[in-house]
Amino acid sequence: MNNKKLLITSYPIVVVLGVVLLCILILRLSGLLYLGSSFANEMKLSTVQTLLSIAAVFLIIRTGLLPKINIQTPIKEWTKYWWVATLPTALLGVINLLSVEWSKTAFDIASFAGWTFNNFSTGLFEELLLRGFCFAYLYRAWQHKKHGLLKAAIAQALIFGFAHLVNLQNSPAIDVYAQVIYATLLGIGFAGIVVFSKSLWPAIGLHSVINAAGDINPFFVEGYSREAPDPGTYIVALPLIFIISTLPGLFLILKAEKQAVTANEL
Repeated sequence: MNNKKLLITSYPIVVVLGVVLLCILILRLSGLLYLGSSFANEMKLSTVQTLLSIAAVFLIIRTGLLPKINIQTPIKEWTKYWWVATLPTALLGVINLLSVEWSKTAFDIASFAGWTFNNFSTGLFEELLLRGFCFAYLYRAWQHKKHGLLKAAIAQALIFGFAHLVNLQNSPAIDVYAQVIYATLLGIGFAGIVVFSKSLWPAIGLHSVINAAGDINPFFVEGYSREAPDPGTYIVALPLIFIISTLPGLFLILKAEKQAVTANEL
């Protein structure tokens, strides 16, 4: 067995960490190119994320993971009532809407197009990378281990969370640490949605919508400046996310594991 094969089969966590770190490096390097306005820089970031999404699809195909994430299957082949799994986490989008300064919003075609592109590219990229490649890759490596699906879900969620540490360069530490925890908890929730629906698209769509609801102020309120949340907000937000996203995700993942064990015993 050559070293490359050994790395892929024996150290899958090294492979997924390497891919994620490479993507982070590319995104950080693209940030060095300043285009003169925040809108232009957001569009640059969205374009880079879209290109990385294409690269992620290529990687998924090359590693034989495409059948496991079913991004090519029509909706009629998804799990029946797949949308029910998205409802608890979708409450985060509703909560984000409560903070919108509706009286100050001004919509125009250019801002709307940029807002749509920005949030869809983020949802697409992060779900393809974390729930598409990392989750599927780790589960394939660990599927014969006890609770292999759960371990793969937790591992990709932790990677998703800790990837947000790169924001320490531009944001206060307490906000970044909160982002790490938020992302980890949400990562488990999104994994549960993917497992239940048997497709990556519901997670992509939900991720994009939640982000879009939180980005209405920055895109449509002129002169808007994002203020750091009150530390007390975290005391409410963390358990809320755990209840409406993490717990349902864990339930769906453990249910899928039980069904897989039962099927293998038949």
